Amino acid sequence: MGARGGHENITKSFVARVRAATCAGATVKREPESRKYPRIPSDFPVIFKLGETTARIHSVNLGGGGLRLETSALPCGAELMVRFRTAKHHAFIQAKARVIYTLPDLGSGVEFTDINQEHLQDILKAIHGNTGNRRKAPRVPLATQIHIGDSMALALSRDLSVGGIFVDTKEPCSIGTRLDLRFHLTENDPVIIARGEVRYIVPKLGMGVQFSEVSSEDQKRIAAFVAQSADILPEPFSQAPTD
Repeated sequence: MGARGGHENITKSFVARVRAATCAGATVKREPESRKYPRIPSDFPVIFKLGETTARIHSVNLGGGGLRLETSALPCGAELMVRFRTAKHHAFIQAKARVIYTLPDLGSGVEFTDINQEHLQDILKAIHGNTGNRRKAPRVPLATQIHIGDSMALALSRDLSVGGIFVDTKEPCSIGTRLDLRFHLTENDPVIIARGEVRYIVPKLGMGVQFSEVSSEDQKRIAAFVAQSADILPEPFSQAPTD
């Protein structure tokens, strides 16, 4: 995509041309009714190509469906090619994308329109590995058998908190699915009975389930278990990722 020096800043003439196009078009943010993937704050450079112009701008948010970029100078509907990596030791990710909104002082929302599935998996793994940094309640690992409805799934629960649980499964349920869960905190403890809702999925990794109904007794037992084990993982799970 050209020499590094050409990526450092958007030229003044390029900004002027793009701002003129943006002002002439719509700049209304489009909010999906239900977000398919969780989203996390991000701060890494994104190299993009718009027409014959190549530039580099930092990201503000990262999701499985796209990015928010630290610029309001992109015209709505513009087709881009983006290239980035979520960390210095990670491989580069490349995708075709489209600008879906531009808001002053907030940046531009970019939606992936064509992305390699392996690259998407890399993004989702990075998101799942970092969602804990935004949570307020402690999370702990839990290895247990989880009964879902009338079936039983052997699962390693990566995250458990008073707010929810992440279930390892290669066949996650759809977002919004309501589940009846039964699991043990330890081998000799009484079963925990909870109702929850799938809030997000990470393909080939599992699903995040937020508790919606738990008895006060079971909630106290979960809280005590989490408190005793909180030093294992320093950051939390509490609820499924939100905006």
